Amino acid sequence: MELRRDWSVCLVEPGKYGAQITVDLLRACGAVRLCTFANGEAAFEGLRQSPANVIFCTLDDPAFDGLAWTRALRRDRALACRSAPIFLLTSKLSRAIAEECRHAGANAIIGKPTSVAALSGTIKKVLANPRPFIDAAGYVGPCRRAGIVTTAAHKRRRNDVRAA
Repeated sequence: MELRRDWSVCLVEPGKYGAQITVDLLRACGAVRLCTFANGEAAFEGLRQSPANVIFCTLDDPAFDGLAWTRALRRDRALACRSAPIFLLTSKLSRAIAEECRHAGANAIIGKPTSVAALSGTIKKVLANPRPFIDAAGYVGPCRRAGIVTTAAHKRRRNDVRAA
């Protein structure tokens, strides 16, 4: 399953250049209808006007708390898209951060830098196996029992170049 052309994709990325790179990657993955927001408040307002089918959000901007924003989105009953898959993007991927993202209600976390193949594969994996949506007092989001889908950049092997 891929991003369908009739779907709306939301990207919350305060950084101008990071947003452009992610937009280019999402377009290569098939996203046609794409809305980009520079802050959480604007994203909430935009999602109230036009709900998204898939949401991408950054964790790397110190002025924007992507985890708190994800929690708030999941708990906002007025938003029609609160159960939409949420993909979090970060350059500081670790097991601890993945756990925080899982408890915030994210479906997947993607390590930066990423590629079209890695991004597309993660999207397909999440959309092909949707987890039940839980709405409980202490947690709102996809069922946490299955864990969270993580994708990290492949480590390049160093060529051993020796001077003769």
